Amino acid sequence: MQIFFDLKTTTNLFIFLTFFGIFSLITAQESKNILELKAKLSLAKTDDEKINANRKILSAYYKIGNVDSALVYSKQVLSIFQKKGDKQEQGKFHLVIGELYMMKADFNSLEQHLNQGARFLEDSQNYDDKALLNHMYAAFNMYKKNYSQAADYFKKNIQYYQQGKKVNNVFVMHAYRGLFSNSFIQSKFGETYELSNSYLDFMKKNSPEKMNEAYMTLGSFYSSTKNMDKAIEYFKKSSATTDKKNLSFINTINILLGISYEEN
Repeated sequence: MQIFFDLKTTTNLFIFLTFFGIFSLITAQESKNILELKAKLSLAKTDDEKINANRKILSAYYKIGNVDSALVYSKQVLSIFQKKGDKQEQGKFHLVIGELYMMKADFNSLEQHLNQGARFLEDSQNYDDKALLNHMYAAFNMYKKNYSQAADYFKKNIQYYQQGKKVNNVFVMHAYRGLFSNSFIQSKFGETYELSNSYLDFMKKNSPEKMNEAYMTLGSFYSSTKNMDKAIEYFKKSSATTDKKNLSFINTINILLGISYEEN
């Protein structure tokens, strides 16, 4: 059945969404020009020029999967921000480095950089950066099977939204989905039932074009808890709200509906 939360892929998604200008400066095709980018770095004189050049190189390495080289250049950026005394950017780049260590499955180093990021972002008013920190802590705690702590971090991002903080809605969406997954793992289905209406209200208001995904998420949850009547109800709603040209999604829904009918 549908997996609600994926530790690695959702964290990568948040990195791309949050750090505008870090991993979006160049395309995968342009990553062939790493030597040219390094030549430009060698000519950089000011800190800002060095930061920009290093960011482009780490982005290029990231996109071709060379995590070790991406780490080298991300740490060079961090060292410049340390010299400048920029707490916000130091906190942000500790999260970038932490995400790279997550890709290497080096969870000790990940935890160290999360803790450093938390220290620098404690008084920050940038709720996207704080939401990314919460998401990464949640992912880390789910990996360690500290499910209660993971739930607390997911809930923080939902609370930011409910409090009217300026936070990217994608963080909130994945916080809900993370809580669904977390509750399922712990068999705390009651908590998810309570969340479902809040989740649907959030999606209707902020991402109405993705209601088919929202309904599929809930259908998958109910199917996993063997509540097939509810699963079928939400899978049907998902199908009804899907663009008929989206054949791949419709085929997936039909398969899930078929399984649900068989098990009902």
